[in-house]
Amino acid sequence: MAQDYRLRGFCTIFPQPLHASAIGVARRDAKVLHMEAIVNVAAHIKGAGFFAKLIGIAIIGMLLLWPVESIRDLVEERMERSASVTAEMGTQWGPEVEARGPYLVVPRINSNQLAYILPAETRIDVNLPVESRHRGIFTVPTYRGELVVQSVFDGARLAALGEQSELDLARGELVMLFTLGSAPSSNGLIWNGVALTASVDDVVREKSSAVVARVDASGLTAGKRIELNWKLAAQGISRLEVAPTAPKGKITMHSPWPGPSFVGDVLPTRRSVGPAGFEAAWDNAGSKLPELSIGTSLPTPVLMVPTAGVRLVDPVDHYTQVERSVKYASLVILLTFAVFILFELTAKLRVHPVQYVFVGCALVLFYLLLLSTSEHTGFTVAYAIAATATTALVGAYTSAVLHAKKRAALVSVELAATYGILYVIMSAESFALLAGATMLFVVLATIMFVTRKIDWYALSAKPVATPATATPVSQ
Repeated sequence: MAQDYRLRGFCTIFPQPLHASAIGVARRDAKVLHMEAIVNVAAHIKGAGFFAKLIGIAIIGMLLLWPVESIRDLVEERMERSASVTAEMGTQWGPEVEARGPYLVVPRINSNQLAYILPAETRIDVNLPVESRHRGIFTVPTYRGELVVQSVFDGARLAALGEQSELDLARGELVMLFTLGSAPSSNGLIWNGVALTASVDDVVREKSSAVVARVDASGLTAGKRIELNWKLAAQGISRLEVAPTAPKGKITMHSPWPGPSFVGDVLPTRRSVGPAGFEAAWDNAGSKLPELSIGTSLPTPVLMVPTAGVRLVDPVDHYTQVERSVKYASLVILLTFAVFILFELTAKLRVHPVQYVFVGCALVLFYLLLLSTSEHTGFTVAYAIAATATTALVGAYTSAVLHAKKRAALVSVELAATYGILYVIMSAESFALLAGATMLFVVLATIMFVTRKIDWYALSAKPVATPATATPVSQ
């Protein structure tokens, strides 16, 4: 507009022959000023546009975390479904089993009370063969545990309590308690050198299934001991715990399952775990309990005896590993976007924000592909498939977008290395924090080294527009 006013004034002052040349000079001058203004505005937009784009890319990255959280919720949902399948299998096959005992129950003469006699020492040897049962895509470890119980009842200690004359020892009952629904059974019992039979009591005792044998304990006199050798079995899922009710208790356990997690109140004193299975021993599983208690029910301290056992953990639980891998999604997105930003800075390549979105979606879909594939192939194979597919997709897309195969190869190498390092971090759980911190340090050092010569002020500088001045015209 300013140029139009100048042109009108110029035409009214000078004669007509000069109008053409003057107008040409003025128009040429206006074009020069207009181009200078465009250059200044373009420079301003170019400088400010980079940081605006950087903020936009950051917003894209944060928005991509929303589908990542959706995938995390999906993983938790699948884990809950797996737990419900395990619970359903428990009602059909048998629950997690807890075995407690043995102890001797004898009636008192001329009384409604009972005497509960505990052995002086007990040793329980457990053989735990495991069979994996499948329900759809879910797997539940089941077992038919075999227990060999060896106990010693000491008559001398009982005589010292002065209750023998009040007890009807000939009508004793030998009891071993198991979790309800575990289908316990007796496979052989030898009491004081005599083979006896035992069966599951129809009456629920102490909220448990009880395997009971009628025994004659009249041999428990001063200076005499009665030995018990009892073979039992119970079936269940996932977990087995035992509690020897004796002052001196020992437990041994062995199984071909390669992924034990030792649980209970007492940890094993010795253990050996390998691909072929595990062996464990508890040498201090006993408790300080009264060897004789009088009452109408089993004393509470006996029910509170510390337990020791094992949980059959899947050594390659893919849901847990997928959940851990999803935690690193933001890091993978950040590193990949950082590579593209470095290309824009150092190689003067332009990547549209929409292309960032496509690459980010590919990185997010990696976790969905990992989850769905791991349910059929296991985590390691699924991770390799998902990582290879995602790396190939992003690499091919980068090659097509940037028209530079070398830079596409760099993106593929970065992504493959990131997935490889993260797999190592997840495999070495104890060193995950150290490995992750080292990885971030190396990445930051690399970015600082690559961008060390970039003039950040030049990217954010705002050139001042040159004032528009008319070129003088000679008369």
